[in-house]
Amino acid sequence: MEAIHAKIPYLFSWIPLPPGVLMPWVVTAVIFAVLYFLSRNLKITGISTGQAILETLYESLLSFIEEVVGEEAAEHFLLLLSTIFVYLLSSAAIGMMPAMKSSMPFLTSCATLALIVFFATLYTGFSRHGFGYLKHFIGDPWWLFPLMLPINIISEISHPLSLTLRLFGNLVGEETIVGVLLVMVFPLLVPVPMMLLGVLTSALQALVFTFLSGIYLVSAYNKP
Repeated sequence: MEAIHAKIPYLFSWIPLPPGVLMPWVVTAVIFAVLYFLSRNLKITGISTGQAILETLYESLLSFIEEVVGEEAAEHFLLLLSTIFVYLLSSAAIGMMPAMKSSMPFLTSCATLALIVFFATLYTGFSRHGFGYLKHFIGDPWWLFPLMLPINIISEISHPLSLTLRLFGNLVGEETIVGVLLVMVFPLLVPVPMMLLGVLTSALQALVFTFLSGIYLVSAYNKP
């Protein structure tokens, strides 16, 4: 894997930071720049193409998140879930550009996003239900708590672990396949269709990660 990636040109190879550290900042800067460019001169009538793109993206994300968490909870989780989706998709798209690398096929990057969702879930549960949120760890009936308590704690801890490993495994597999085809098989013919396929599969992974994150968050929102 490392030997394959070493053969792929990297625009920021002169900076003494690994892609897993540097590229998240690059992706964030690109997202801010694009959003600033598209959101200039917002109007109610006679909207620009950039505003139309933003409104379409917003409405699509809102509709998707409402289907996952419901209309009531969507207003609480729209910002977090839409940010996660846009970041994952942008990272994949930038990573498919020539001389660029994705920020996501690194265990630390995937774990960071998963931990954000994990702590957001805990915050949601305690802020909405107070210490009553702990009731779902005990289970029902209460006298089974010696058995249910460790099971529920392990289940809660497994959420960020499963999110991390699922995202990491899928993205690394995708990067490996694209890298092998790009470097070793057809370096001149394959890039364009494989890049499009890579963006498509990354969009699917972004949807799955956002969907699962929404399920965990709305579960804490509705409990106990």
